[in-house]
Amino acid sequence: MSLNDNGSYSKQYYERMATPAAQAATDLTKAIVQPRGIPKVDLATSDLESAGELGSIMKRRTPIQKQQANFQTRTMQTLIAQNAQFKNDAYTYSSQQEEDDFMSSLGVNNSDTIDARETREFLTKLGLRESSGRYNVVNSGGYGGKYQAGNERLSDWRKATGTEIDFNSFVKSPAAQEKFALWHIQDIDNLYMENEIKMPLNSFRAVAHLGGKTGALNYYKTRDLPFGHPDKYNPHDGKGKDKDGKEIIGTYLSEYDTQFGGDL
Repeated sequence: MSLNDNGSYSKQYYERMATPAAQAATDLTKAIVQPRGIPKVDLATSDLESAGELGSIMKRRTPIQKQQANFQTRTMQTLIAQNAQFKNDAYTYSSQQEEDDFMSSLGVNNSDTIDARETREFLTKLGLRESSGRYNVVNSGGYGGKYQAGNERLSDWRKATGTEIDFNSFVKSPAAQEKFALWHIQDIDNLYMENEIKMPLNSFRAVAHLGGKTGALNYYKTRDLPFGHPDKYNPHDGKGKDKDGKEIIGTYLSEYDTQFGGDL
């Protein structure tokens, strides 16, 4: 019984009575509103069948997980957009015919080169190496376009062909850049034949593109010397200096020789 004969509470009642803290916790539990969409599970009476419902709750993403997923989604969307823009800028081709049609639409005629197909393949590779195939690129050194042409070489082209175009307009014109490139390579090819160069044509083209025509001839004279030999002519296109004042090594002529060589 809960009460003694004199009306007071029994010892058993006090032993079973909840403490104020326990009672408050009980009241709080009863007052909690069941979240919408989450199944109510009575842990005191439920069997293992309720574990599936609990599992679905546990699998729901936390706010941090949602933020991470959103970040990953935005990152992928950005990469996809950049790749799409890169494809447009690079003028990539699904077939050789598509490339030929594109060049024809620019008014570019490459039939007067030593080997039109070989020249086009070389220029495609050179453009990818220089600018990832993008026409509208200007680097920190002031070289611009798909083939990273400098003002000195552009001046040679303008004088040789009578072309009138400034640097900014050149960078904005794929047609001008392709016409320049064909003249540029033809001029190097003429030097190659006049001097009876005995190294792969594409190697010589690449070296002359990077180091100039005179530089290419000097490189050819010492080409057989090992890298690092004091008499070997093998400069690099310097990239300036780092924050500590140390020179940033660019691309050596021998690198272009190797990368573009062996084709002929």
